[in-house]
Amino acid sequence: MDKSQYLLVGQLGKPHGVKGGIRVNPFTNYPEISFAPGTTLYLGDDKGNLPTNPKVIRLGAARPFQTGLLVNLEGVFDRNMARSLTGSHIFLLADQVAELQEGEYFWHDLVGMEVFDLEGVFLGKVSGVYELAPVDLLEVSGPESSFMIPCSSEIVVNVNLERKKIVLDPPDGLLDL
Repeated sequence: MDKSQYLLVGQLGKPHGVKGGIRVNPFTNYPEISFAPGTTLYLGDDKGNLPTNPKVIRLGAARPFQTGLLVNLEGVFDRNMARSLTGSHIFLLADQVAELQEGEYFWHDLVGMEVFDLEGVFLGKVSGVYELAPVDLLEVSGPESSFMIPCSSEIVVNVNLERKKIVLDPPDGLLDL
């Protein structure tokens, strides 16, 4: 199995009700595609790892619920079965994921990219991406230190996936913290 063919699209949460419903925290901007009824999902562990032979499940139903989704999975009929899946990460085959629009990218594509400022000074490489409210953060590991950069259009002015290069326009003092 080639794990690069799979994309992480969510994490299963607590059970809901007694008939096997389970909450999902989606990691996608297009949950209506990734969590459409009938979609085949692949279960990873609670750390986000996908095993060599992942458990395959089919989505029976999904609907918006609070800040995420409430889903029913085929073969999950009661609260105990749903509870046994809590914390599992959910993967999709990459070709099942919505096609990216111009200027969009997957977070995992950013890790390892080189980061420069507007003058072309090398600042480091992206070592992590953190999805936080109100803004996501890029962790950049530089030659002398690591720092976090808000992933906003005002600061991240260019992302070139082909050249694996990100250009930043950080406000004065941000890199000095």
